[in-house]
Amino acid sequence: DAVYAAISELKTTDIEKKQLELKAEHEKQLIGLERKFQKQLTEARRKNEQLIETLRQTYEEEVESLKVQKHEAQQALKKVESEREAKRNEVEVLQSRMATLQRDFELRKEHAASLHRQSELICDYLARMPEPGTGPGNALKSELMGLNTGTADRYGLFSQNLPPRSSQAR
Repeated sequence: DAVYAAISELKTTDIEKKQLELKAEHEKQLIGLERKFQKQLTEARRKNEQLIETLRQTYEEEVESLKVQKHEAQQALKKVESEREAKRNEVEVLQSRMATLQRDFELRKEHAASLHRQSELICDYLARMPEPGTGPGNALKSELMGLNTGTADRYGLFSQNLPPRSSQAR
């Protein structure tokens, strides 16, 4: 029985030794897996930090690009606004000039109408004068009549606005 006990003790020791070896092997594998996991985790963190840095750089470049574009757009807007203001001022000057020219035209038109009416009245008066023959009054009369009928209507008004010259009484 002592042999069985020794064999059984030997088997138990051998089994314990194998179990310890297996346990040591498992712990070794576990340590290897932990190291591998830590290494992969460190590598993933490094890659993640690189990606974040790349995104940050891209973002900063985009921000700078947008700032440049914004500045260019603001400069273009200022230029367009100043051009618009210059054109507005030019239009105001031209409108003022047009109003001045229109007033001047109206004054000249009134003056021309007044002169035309005066010449009509003088011609009518002269037409009513008796014709004494060939005196200085007759020469003046024919010269004034010729000027009155030969005057061009510059403003296109006399034939429309004034009554026709009466040459009834001679």
